[in-house]
Amino acid sequence: MKISEISFDKVFTSPKTRCKALCKYLGYRANTDKRLSEMDFGEWEMRRWDEITDPSLNVWYNEWIFNKAGGGESFFDLFLRFGEFMDELREKKFKRVLLITHGGILAAARVYFGNSDIKSALEIVPTYGEVAKYELDNYSDDKHSHQVVIVRHGESTWNAQNRLTGWSDVPLTEKGKLESEACGYYLRGRGLSFDKAYVSSLRRCYDSMEILLNSSGNSDVGINRDWKLNENHYGVLQGMTRDEAERFLGCSEGAKWYNFYDKRPPQIDRFDRRFPGNDPAYSGIDPETLPTGESFKDLNKRVIDFWEDSLVPSLRYNRKIIICAHGNSIREIIRHLSLSTNEALKDYLMPSARPLILDYNQETSKFSINPTSPVKL
Repeated sequence: MKISEISFDKVFTSPKTRCKALCKYLGYRANTDKRLSEMDFGEWEMRRWDEITDPSLNVWYNEWIFNKAGGGESFFDLFLRFGEFMDELREKKFKRVLLITHGGILAAARVYFGNSDIKSALEIVPTYGEVAKYELDNYSDDKHSHQVVIVRHGESTWNAQNRLTGWSDVPLTEKGKLESEACGYYLRGRGLSFDKAYVSSLRRCYDSMEILLNSSGNSDVGINRDWKLNENHYGVLQGMTRDEAERFLGCSEGAKWYNFYDKRPPQIDRFDRRFPGNDPAYSGIDPETLPTGESFKDLNKRVIDFWEDSLVPSLRYNRKIIICAHGNSIREIIRHLSLSTNEALKDYLMPSARPLILDYNQETSKFSINPTSPVKL
């Protein structure tokens, strides 16, 4: 059946001439809405790509999600305005709606409806005249009885400086906040609502979780801190850049520490300000259990303690649980669940603010990666 032969409750079009002309050709009377416009490319508008000499073009190519094209919009700006339009549309309870719009909006729609995460939004280039169909209330993830979503925090200030952050309690960068917000909108598009949320004791996880719960429509979910989800403690290396750590250790020693699972970094003493026992945030925890520098094997033990003692029992009473943790602690969760091989995990780092969606089988007590999870391992 042709689009022109379908009856719609409402038709909306971008105000751009090319979309209004298509609408007229199809024989529909439509409401124009500027939120359906293509991305605003600012000073680059109406120019061929090979004619643009602006040096910021290469920066935009590498960071197109949050950088504004030609001083106009970023993809995230476009995504937010499209999301605002869709949220309003959902409240109208229309059964069938036609949107006549642009390639950028089609990419935003894939993210909004949970078919793509934001970092993969532009991997598929829509063809001219392409038709995409979505069910407004098709919350497919709700069909899964129990799920756990695991997210690494957004970029922190020390991530941006390539420092070994560990237990140092540093904030998110502005980019990290936007990454977390985008992750929340993606989860919202999948219709995921959560019963419980866990984070590490560190603010970069708490702040990421608070932001993504708000943008995913789950702002009423309480956030539970657990220090066993904290990042690896890097001992005396904590706070150093990776280059500084290599120089401190010497190349051969550095190679040993990074490559061996059970080798600890040089330890701090318990009078060092970096020892968690000197931080009021850990005042209720036996200092003997707090690390002075951890191997990945040490980290694995405490992460398993959290998983088996807290997470698994929670699934008896909560269908949907979300966790925000760190690159190394998430890797050890993946190892514990045998979701990947040890060899593949050796150099694996979970990307920032991208969800790993796990389905939980109550009969077998096994976890598996949801086939549509943005993080595939």
